Amino acid sequence: RKNLFLLHLKLVLLYLNLWIYSAVCHQVHLFLGTKSTIAAPQAVDLLDGLSPSTSVSGLEDTRPSITAFQSATLKITFDIRKQPGKPQETTIHATFTNLTSSNYTDFIFQAAVPKFIQLRLDPASGNIVPANGKGSVTQGFSVTNNQHGQKPLAMRIRMSYKVNGEDRLEQGQVSNFPPGV
Repeated sequence: RKNLFLLHLKLVLLYLNLWIYSAVCHQVHLFLGTKSTIAAPQAVDLLDGLSPSTSVSGLEDTRPSITAFQSATLKITFDIRKQPGKPQETTIHATFTNLTSSNYTDFIFQAAVPKFIQLRLDPASGNIVPANGKGSVTQGFSVTNNQHGQKPLAMRIRMSYKVNGEDRLEQGQVSNFPPGV
């Protein structure tokens, strides 16, 4: 009698698990906009239907790269990522490319933002930017726009470096961030 009760309990639990699994898969399919035709448990691709611009790690939303700054001697591109559920937070990966025939040494990138934005710069990958675009220096940073949706992200940038021992300084303003950043 006890074994029969345990067998019945196992069947009820199995049925309950199948029902929960089916309901969850149905909700996932509704969320992803795909059809739900689940008859029995099977492998489900939970990433099916996500746009290719969404990364798997952390489900970050990747925006198109922008040219943040370009002069005759230096090009800076920003790769922009947003975390779902945190619209005020933006992660940026900057790439610095030297367009001249001489290496840049002692390269330093600085950024300034309005008071309503918080900025955290990560260390650069190096301080020598190779000549002729044959390599680059990268640097990550994150910004938190406390007035996201009210005021757009804006940033002043300054790059200092040496060319053949001579100090150089370039600066500009980045205001071409995509909407929603």
